[in-house]
Amino acid sequence: MDFFYIGVMSGSSLDGIDIALLKQDDRSRLVATHYIPMPEDLHAELLGLCSSGADEFARAAIAEQKWCKLVAQGVQTLLKEQNKVVADIRAIGSHGQTIRHE
Repeated sequence: MDFFYIGVMSGSSLDGIDIALLKQDDRSRLVATHYIPMPEDLHAELLGLCSSGADEFARAAIAEQKWCKLVAQGVQTLLKEQNKVVADIRAIGSHGQTIRHE
């Protein structure tokens, strides 16, 4: 049986989000990728969270919602491009967006 997985990665450069579709059968292989450039407003919000500031928990929650919606749109685009539906995907892995290391 074939299993499909999605991996989501974004780095500290905040330039964009990479989404990969992988197939697992007797081996693992990359099926397709999709790249989403980081919108300027979200880039600025995430960059602003890299250091302490006023209302950072509220600002982080707002940025998280925007980031998650962007990822969801990217996943939907990748699935459509590959003629897949959500039910075809066994799991999605994402560590989220790193804001700062302390």
